Amino acid sequence: MRAKEKEPQIMYTAQKAVVLSEDGKSILVSRYLASTHLPEKLENKVCLPGGKIDPGQMPDESIIEEVQEETGISVKPLLPFYMWSWAYDRKGETVQITAIARLAVYESGEIQPPKAQKETTMSKAWWLKIDDLESQLDEFVIDEQPIIEAFLKFREQNPFTPPY
Repeated sequence: MRAKEKEPQIMYTAQKAVVLSEDGKSILVSRYLASTHLPEKLENKVCLPGGKIDPGQMPDESIIEEVQEETGISVKPLLPFYMWSWAYDRKGETVQITAIARLAVYESGEIQPPKAQKETTMSKAWWLKIDDLESQLDEFVIDEQPIIEAFLKFREQNPFTPPY
């Protein structure tokens, strides 16, 4: 049995979305420009849209809202395909986040600058070609790299061709 680690004082559930474009050839991404709590880990790294699920909020409602806030795009949430957890120190408290990665598809809208966030500043989102994901994997936040790898493996068996 391994030594017990410090118990988290704060726990959150979050989601990240792999949003497929209308033609199924790209995914929606942005870049962290600044971060209050984890600048060395997040700043200048590519990321997927998403965020915390608020208490009482349904997962579909949360991911639709988060993608809209960060990108201006409306999405239709689909299935979850990956789950992971991490912890970090925030002002002397241990915060643990358990997150779900899920597929979503573009429904409507144009990419807009992200709305202001409490803890991070994001760049304007863009569509990144799926064919370029492997070569740009190191550009992603380290905790999101396994999501991209899982998505690419999952996609080999499920090509996600429109209409969804």
